[in-house]
Amino acid sequence: MAATAIAAPEIGGGYRQHMRGKVGAGFVPSLQDTQASGTAASVTLLADANRPNAVGQIFLSYAAAPTAGSIKIDFGAGPRATWGPFHILLGGLQSIEFNPPLEGITNEQVVVTLADGSQTKYLAVTAYKLS
Repeated sequence: MAATAIAAPEIGGGYRQHMRGKVGAGFVPSLQDTQASGTAASVTLLADANRPNAVGQIFLSYAAAPTAGSIKIDFGAGPRATWGPFHILLGGLQSIEFNPPLEGITNEQVVVTLADGSQTKYLAVTAYKLS
């Protein structure tokens, strides 16, 4: 599913200060993936030749306590850099907020992956295209 750019949200506090001048019309509402047991959930932010991606928040959920559940974010091919993987031990809805957001570089895709964990799972990522 292709994401559509919409007007940037009103964001508060230090987050607003950090993002001032960086976020234009590049706010991407939550990109989502839901998978049954046996397949990892994954969201890909496509590379942009003019603007880098930034990950602001992740929502994730496993139906029950996962077996070897984890979350990670890969930046670029190879990948160039990785945040995580971090183990997820509990089922239910959880969120991770990045303040300031995790920023990639121009012309680099970002892939957020929630490991299988032998459970049905849900992943949503709130991201930005920076100016």
